[in-house]
Amino acid sequence: MKKQVVLDGAMMKDKKSAHQYLARQMKFPGSYKGSLPELEEMLLAVDVPMEIIWLRHEAMLDALEDYGEELFEAVMSAAQENDMIGLYVAQSLFEEE
Repeated sequence: MKKQVVLDGAMMKDKKSAHQYLARQMKFPGSYKGSLPELEEMLLAVDVPMEIIWLRHEAMLDALEDYGEELFEAVMSAAQENDMIGLYVAQSLFEEE
């Protein structure tokens, strides 16, 4: 059975809260300090099937700007490299016209 992790981008308002939230949702060990290289390392080490469902990722991108893009890229890159991880990004229900 796959482990499901739901991420809500609206919960990631700054670097510190983003990493704390990711650690909580993904059940990282208490030793996780919260950096992009460490995040990618943790995800590359996942050895059980995991689905990451990312909701409202655009809220995280708005709040964290460039760092949000780097964080999103780190998760995407790890998911592409680690066959145990499936990443699903939910599109916003409300698109600006």
